[in-house]
Amino acid sequence: MNKIIKLLFTFLIVISTQVGSQNSEVYPSVLVEKPVDNHLLKLVTAISERAHINQEKVNNESSIEILETFIETLDSLKVYFL
Repeated sequence: MNKIIKLLFTFLIVISTQVGSQNSEVYPSVLVEKPVDNHLLKLVTAISERAHINQEKVNNESSIEILETFIETLDSLKVYFL
């Protein structure tokens, strides 16, 4: 369950960072925001908040901590992510 929550948070962070420029020359097409992304972002956020044991809200501060923890868990020796 914990891995699913971390994956959802990571997905949420990746999608939320794409708000802004829609220029496909700057970003690969897979990273360009689409209309369904907003709905998906809200859905993942709601599921994540309800699944968390403390029912904590996701905000900018918590998403940074979650991403850092997730990357540290994936690559604790810093082989791929510096």
